[in-house]
Amino acid sequence: MKHWCHAILVCLLLLTLTGCGDQLYLENADIPLSVGLDMDDEGKIIVVSSAPVFNEEANKKTHFEQSTALSFRQNRKLLNSQSQGNVIAGKIQNLIISKQMLKRINAFPILDVIFRDPKSEINARALVVDGSLEDLQNISMEDKGRLGIAIRDTIDAAHQVSSTVLTRVIDFRGQMLDNRVTPYLTEMRIRGQDYAITGTALLNKDGKYATSLDQNESSLLLLLQHQTEYPLQLPFTAPLQLPFTTPPNMAPSDPTMSQMNVSLTINRYKISSDYAQGRFHFEFQVDLTANLSERTFPFDMKTERRKLEQVIEKQLQQKLERLIAKIQHHRLDPMGLGRVAQAYHYPIWKQVQNNWPETLAKADIRVTPHVTIKSYGITF
Repeated sequence: MKHWCHAILVCLLLLTLTGCGDQLYLENADIPLSVGLDMDDEGKIIVVSSAPVFNEEANKKTHFEQSTALSFRQNRKLLNSQSQGNVIAGKIQNLIISKQMLKRINAFPILDVIFRDPKSEINARALVVDGSLEDLQNISMEDKGRLGIAIRDTIDAAHQVSSTVLTRVIDFRGQMLDNRVTPYLTEMRIRGQDYAITGTALLNKDGKYATSLDQNESSLLLLLQHQTEYPLQLPFTAPLQLPFTTPPNMAPSDPTMSQMNVSLTINRYKISSDYAQGRFHFEFQVDLTANLSERTFPFDMKTERRKLEQVIEKQLQQKLERLIAKIQHHRLDPMGLGRVAQAYHYPIWKQVQNNWPETLAKADIRVTPHVTIKSYGITF
């Protein structure tokens, strides 16, 4: 019995011990937070990575490495040979792809090693950069912190104010393998020592760069996609036909005195579809609640509210129709209308699924928004 008590006591003591055999000191680790892809004139893949430096003796807090090879995996081997510590690839926050590279080739096959490695971070943000990846090293980070974390947080903040989409690496894979939708990625621009999120980059069905959307167009795309976790922020202009209550010192003809910004929330979203006369017909019916976040012109909101709602509806419809025309011109489908066609018109879909973007380019797509102003703040 005494021996059993000793054995149990030893086991309890062993349970309290911490495992130290596989410990890794941060100063001896290389943890890339951002990885960029580009292509040189010979068609070789350029990989640039940035990792934080934890060594207190180092002057710089971010370490950049660059290599050139025929594949991503070969580049990873070259980058490992340049590293000063154990490389941990499972903490990547951003996968940055050069716009110039996407204009030349489909970058998706190059990413095979990411999806094949179970330790890869598939929730990293996928984005397109308008500029050279070498310019990443010139970004001033004195007031931003770690580069990889700062870019990630900037993307998330821009998405919250509906200035861009939010596409993770695993989302990008799904978009590339789904012939019912064409890919869309966050677009970032590097100018001098700073960077900014400029909107959304749209890729065609072959994975190549097709066109870009600015921040307002990105908000409209999020509306059409019904990705409205956050309110959509959009600007509008009041026409001169409105019944302004104009004081003598305010001229509504001045462009700066006829602006309003509106925060839109979707209450009801419906897509109707049909196939007639040899082409698809889609209609978006969207009911929205509007909150006026800015209004630079005088207006009697209590008695004339409906007139302002009609102005917002008309301009919103025009903006959406222009965006749809742009998407159809480039033979794209970031809205995912291919899913609607497959769900409700499967026999027709089976015939056109291999050239769906071209089919959608000939479709009749209409949008009918209905806006109700819920909050307008103070009046003057």
